[in-house]
Amino acid sequence: MLAGTGGREEHLIKKGDKVNLNGILFNFTDTQNAGAINIYYRNDSLLFAADQALSQMQMATQIRDTLSPGQMRPLLLRTLYSTLSGSNFVLSEFNANAETIVSSSSPKMGNGSIALLDLAVSNGESEGTIKIKGNSGMTGKPESAVLGNTLVTASYGAKHVALPFSIRLQDFIMDRYPGTNSASSYASEVTLIDQRKNLEKDHRIFMNNILNYGGYRFFQSSFDKDELGTVLSVNHDALGTWISYLGYFLLTLGMILTFF
Repeated sequence: MLAGTGGREEHLIKKGDKVNLNGILFNFTDTQNAGAINIYYRNDSLLFAADQALSQMQMATQIRDTLSPGQMRPLLLRTLYSTLSGSNFVLSEFNANAETIVSSSSPKMGNGSIALLDLAVSNGESEGTIKIKGNSGMTGKPESAVLGNTLVTASYGAKHVALPFSIRLQDFIMDRYPGTNSASSYASEVTLIDQRKNLEKDHRIFMNNILNYGGYRFFQSSFDKDELGTVLSVNHDALGTWISYLGYFLLTLGMILTFF
């Protein structure tokens, strides 16, 4: 478990993994890696060594210790380890023999559901499988399979689209109801930058006040928890917009005609 930008994060590290989690390199292999938290499983015990000093606090007893670098030590469960840079991690559970499986939490996909695709891939000579996961609005993590001399890579999720212009956030403004922490409204002060036209234009985006430029429409959607960043939803569907306007017009016309 580590502290991330969205709160507590849980990660699975398996034997043979070498992963960087929030700036901490965990190396669970038999080869020592400089700058990493090197983890070993020997004689039914979990050990670790690091080339930097760490602080250790056992949560049950609140006993604190400073661990000198370079020494092999037991890696304790439910103990807070802190690096010199201020990063923290806790080993919450260890299973010497375990299997990781993926199961569905619901038979129905929702907007925020994470989908897992089990793909059968073939290059005409060899066959293999690729398991990829992703969800709406998030870029998928590529997974690969080697088929003979062919490397096949696939991902599932949102696609990056390069815009012909850029937007710079100048300020994020939030108003709250008096006496509470609940947001009554929030807005983004942005600067539209189009180097093709040597254009820089300030704009304020808030509820029902969108930024419309080059066929792209930017709506105020959400904001970062630290209130230093903003989240804008983007629409690029000129034909669909005019079809919607036509629908509104026909609806209004129909309501007027009911009077006659």
